Amino acid sequence: MDLKLHGKSALVSGSTAGIGLVIAVGLAQEGALVILNGRSEERVNQAIAKIKHFTPDAKVSGVIADTGTALGVEKLFQEVPHVDILINNLFPSWGRNVALAQRKLRLSFFRMCVQVP
Repeated sequence: MDLKLHGKSALVSGSTAGIGLVIAVGLAQEGALVILNGRSEERVNQAIAKIKHFTPDAKVSGVIADTGTALGVEKLFQEVPHVDILINNLFPSWGRNVALAQRKLRLSFFRMCVQVP
């Protein structure tokens, strides 16, 4: 299948494992310039190696930033000021207090969708 992604840049957050990594592999196979994001250099490098294993000619890079923090988000924006495709594969973890997690999640979505900087 050709999704016509050659030359398009794609940032996949939470992309060092699981579905984020699978999405990144698929985008690389379609010719996108894939930008991974993770909290540790080791995990980002491992994910890049996995993508290169499945797609040896992949154009892939990574940004080490904890996007669960304001500082991490700022770092990501500084290193990746523009992308054609954004895959938001983040889900914050606030522990076992479900009611508190739900309130924090609603507030996060509000900030993300309404309070655009």
